[in-house]
Amino acid sequence: MQNKTYETLQEVKKHGRPDFLFNIYPCTIPMDFAEVPVHWHDDVEFISVRKGTGIVELDFVPHTVTAGDLILIRPSRLHAIKPMDGNTMEYENIMLNPSFFLSYQLDACTQEYFIPFMEGLYHLPSIFHQEDECYSSLMKCITHLDDICSTKDFAWQVGIKSTLFELFYLLFTYYPYKQPRQMDEKKYAALKDIITYVDENYANQIAVEDAASVLGYSESHFMRFFKQQTNMTFITYLNNYRLAKAAQALSTTSDSILEIAGNCGYENLSLFNRQFKRKYQMTPSAFRELYL
Repeated sequence: MQNKTYETLQEVKKHGRPDFLFNIYPCTIPMDFAEVPVHWHDDVEFISVRKGTGIVELDFVPHTVTAGDLILIRPSRLHAIKPMDGNTMEYENIMLNPSFFLSYQLDACTQEYFIPFMEGLYHLPSIFHQEDECYSSLMKCITHLDDICSTKDFAWQVGIKSTLFELFYLLFTYYPYKQPRQMDEKKYAALKDIITYVDENYANQIAVEDAASVLGYSESHFMRFFKQQTNMTFITYLNNYRLAKAAQALSTTSDSILEIAGNCGYENLSLFNRQFKRKYQMTPSAFRELYL
């Protein structure tokens, strides 16, 4: 089996140049990678599920998605992708930078539609199902994007950009209402700071006190805050993140299990083995054999 991580798939399948920030590529979970941990980015992301079933988490709320579903993730939104009950999910990722839509001058499109969308002020659904009224029109745009990228004929970039504008025209006309923010911005920013801290430091020893100090909170305040925002304890989140990184390393490197455990913040190999088996229902060595 040819192994490709989330990052290498993105690099191999990248379309265009740095001055055309659009990207479309296929993924299969858990074959290409065990899961995509909670993260965010500045891009708009569409996930088009082609086969199977999986879980997409949006702001730590899990949603079961299946073949045919289309998921929209606005910039900076916390999200994750995970397998469900041993199922495989094949999907297509479409990534585009918001600069696609922003003019150098603040025209009406930028001010009235795209900036409010990026700030979460438009009442756009996150998941579209086949029975939704707008579904077939949206999927025609997705199919057109695929067709353009498969040939990349002359002026294909113009075709991509015009199709994306058509897609968002449909979204804005089907769902024309703005809404107030639902999450406290300060709390959301604090949560993202903690997730960034874990991403940058998971290989080191992290105590609750360390994470609390990032926000200037007491330990008790921090533990309440994290549980309220994510419905899990900070230690549970940290362990899950480390194990996801370990699973990625097991499937994409030849490092020893001891090295991987240490690189993911585990000083005790027995503890790592127990937690890994509890999460993935198999030992690290058995997991690695799936990717040989």
